[in-house]
Amino acid sequence: MAQTPNTWNDYVGDGVEDTFQVTFPYQKQREVFVTVDGAPAAFTFISAGWVQLAVAPASGAAIRVQRSTEAFEPQHEFANGVPLLPRFIDENNKQFLYVVQEVVNETAGVVADALSAAEGAVGIAQTASDKIDAAVGI
Repeated sequence: MAQTPNTWNDYVGDGVEDTFQVTFPYQKQREVFVTVDGAPAAFTFISAGWVQLAVAPASGAAIRVQRSTEAFEPQHEFANGVPLLPRFIDENNKQFLYVVQEVVNETAGVVADALSAAEGAVGIAQTASDKIDAAVGI
């Protein structure tokens, strides 16, 4: 399985703290999002690695600082007469890498949720089987 860094940070609100660290790389600030209990939250960057929410989340609130890289088109397209600069190639490669990391992380989350649901279903089936066995005297 691919090993990728997390493309998000999860925090739990304490009712006071309104600044949260961004520990993953990103290319553009507009690719960073913050949610509180799943709803988009207003925030500003106070530095490259920190965001500040407009309102401190309530105690126990689930906060997620997440990257969602723009992937509609490459950052740079190359054509005749346009300089082929290493910086442009690096930026396109980072864009592709970040998108792949996000897909791997999202897929791993979906797989983990599916496994958890399957384990729950197996438990329910075992309980039902035990009840049937008891009812018929096995």
